[in-house]
Amino acid sequence: MLDFIKNIVRDYTIGPNNVRIGIAIFGNDVRPMFQLNSYSDRNQVLRAIDRIPFLDETTNTPAAIRYMRNVMFTPQNGDRSFAPNSVIIITDGVPRVPTDINEARRRTLEEANLARSQGINLFTVGIGPELTRDFLAQIADQPTNTHVFQVDQIRQLESILNQVSAAACSTSPTPPPRKFVHFSVSTEMFCEPDASWY
Repeated sequence: MLDFIKNIVRDYTIGPNNVRIGIAIFGNDVRPMFQLNSYSDRNQVLRAIDRIPFLDETTNTPAAIRYMRNVMFTPQNGDRSFAPNSVIIITDGVPRVPTDINEARRRTLEEANLARSQGINLFTVGIGPELTRDFLAQIADQPTNTHVFQVDQIRQLESILNQVSAAACSTSPTPPPRKFVHFSVSTEMFCEPDASWY
């Protein structure tokens, strides 16, 4: 999964006046890895991604979206009012925090709607059989053919790399220059027994 994220980063010019990237991981709760203004070039971001730890926890998707909305996309953490904000949510599990799965799904959709109301463009990348395309589509923006991606196994992520990368930069019918895009990648780190991390 880290290679997939790094390959997305490699598609962009990273910098204070270009694309900015922040990453938070989520399991039982959200752990910020770095903010939009933490690093000023691609190599710094790539090195930071290499330090992202593995989490073997439940899935708190609503907290991840809330964190992106309320913390990452703020001026003190590098948000710029003129740049569109995009979130790529990468997960292998249905929301389970709180433990009532129906309540967790309801909260996830509530947070996704709040993010959309703030102008945040949501993309979902689902991995594995546990997630349905329908649920991923309810979280993501429309149209689903450019905002919802799904693979069966982690090793298949590279097969959708170009689609995800291109879609994430085209956040409006008339996309702004690439240099003004913010990305937050919210990931749930997990491991498949037959998948390699690197």
